[in-house]
Amino acid sequence: MENYLTIAIEKYVKYMRQRRFSQSTIKQYCGYIDKLSEIDTRLYRLSNNQIQDFILLSDSASAQNCKINALKLFFRLNHPEKRIKVFIRPKKDKRLIEVLTVDEVWQIIDSIKHIKQKAIITGIYLHGLRRSEILNLRYEHIDRKRNLLIIKQSKGRKDRFIPLNKDWISYLYAYIKHEDHKKGYDKPIFYPYSASSIANILKSKAKKAGIKKNVYPHLLRDCYATHLLLQGVDTKFIQQILGHSRMKTTEKYLHISAIDISKIALKKAS
Repeated sequence: MENYLTIAIEKYVKYMRQRRFSQSTIKQYCGYIDKLSEIDTRLYRLSNNQIQDFILLSDSASAQNCKINALKLFFRLNHPEKRIKVFIRPKKDKRLIEVLTVDEVWQIIDSIKHIKQKAIITGIYLHGLRRSEILNLRYEHIDRKRNLLIIKQSKGRKDRFIPLNKDWISYLYAYIKHEDHKKGYDKPIFYPYSASSIANILKSKAKKAGIKKNVYPHLLRDCYATHLLLQGVDTKFIQQILGHSRMKTTEKYLHISAIDISKIALKKAS
């Protein structure tokens, strides 16, 4: 790697750390810059067409947007004089989210025999968590006295409180009693699971349960919000629980209609 690129990336990383970007975002953005440098390590020499072709290689609109964010920041910091005319945002997909019914979610959960995996999957669904949030969860984040789950420094570096689901506590205690906690309390509860391992578990268990829909961890968060909404929970409250900055993000659940409204309780049917 040429000295120019090394210095430029160091400046780039330093700025992102000062702005408190997450480590995963820094890694992802640097990965895009590294990939772009395969065309020409002197990035300031790249033409608009070369940059545009690189952006269009994205698999999805969200990946394309992420590339644009990474490149805009890099060039603004290192080459503010360079006029790039191809940072055009793609139109967002307007497809409905194909959520699961409550019964389908519990079919998946019932197919999980590994107690730690069951505690992870139920924790995501019963609190509407992101994968990073369940993976960073520690014992001190569970407030039994106030029946709250404390989510620390999540997306956007924000803390928030979520009503603690009592049913989940039974799954968690079963895991704690079963697991040999030699690791102590200095690590997250579900260490050393990763985001990819959770995705693999969920996909395999959905297949085992005979669910034909595309199932992934964030879908459980979508299911949680949708099921609450159809139960009559106020959208503003759901926005706070999910940690959305804008109501517009939460309102996407208003358009989901393919749900059996008679089965909207989050609780497993007895």
